[in-house]
Amino acid sequence: METDNNYIPPLVVLGVEPCEKITLDGFFTEDNNPLYNLLKDPPYLRHSGWNLLTLDRPKIKNGKSWEVKNGDRKTVRLYRDGSLIAVAYADDSFLGWGQDHDKFLQFPQLNSLAIVEYIYEFVELYKKMVRNLPKLKKIKFKVGIKNASIWEGKKLYLQPYEVGNIFYRSLGDSTTTPVANDFYGDIEVTILDEIYDSKYVAYRLLSEFFIHFGISSDKIPYTKKNDNGVGYIDVEKIISDK
Repeated sequence: METDNNYIPPLVVLGVEPCEKITLDGFFTEDNNPLYNLLKDPPYLRHSGWNLLTLDRPKIKNGKSWEVKNGDRKTVRLYRDGSLIAVAYADDSFLGWGQDHDKFLQFPQLNSLAIVEYIYEFVELYKKMVRNLPKLKKIKFKVGIKNASIWEGKKLYLQPYEVGNIFYRSLGDSTTTPVANDFYGDIEVTILDEIYDSKYVAYRLLSEFFIHFGISSDKIPYTKKNDNGVGYIDVEKIISDK
């Protein structure tokens, strides 16, 4: 994506696809189409949070997918093979931390709350869609950063803290590694009774994201562990965060 002034933003790219090959009958219909409705009105934790809500009406894109957009900063596409892709600006316009663009360029840091919430919301949206797809046994989620090596010549940072932590804006933390190149990670998820637990799946996907910033999975903010030591997203913490 490129703006009028030739600024090329870094992007967070999310994707998920069935491991089995499927084709959805009646995919390009609007009436009584639950997948269309979920794309138009996706679930979300907070109306003003970082989610897949675009306020756009789905449109057919190149005869291959349904697409919704919120300007250029957020694009979501659902394909007839059951795959879902979301591309979002990773700068001050959406997933980045900064009061304005100039300040973000001086201190190019991702918003940890935004990243955690957005990835959780993507996983939760697809869980709702799975119930309306042919019975699936396994799906694959993907997450990554695009344009990291060409946007303004900067490096992206991500801190292993909640946004209210006193160390949140310190680049001197030894556990933080800037990202200057594109990367992608993926996980496979087994579907049981047409469902999975989004809190745990999102934690696994976030682990693939945070590791590229030198952050171990047990340091991901807004997470907890159950009695067996398995990590998950602390949804209530996100909802209550200002």
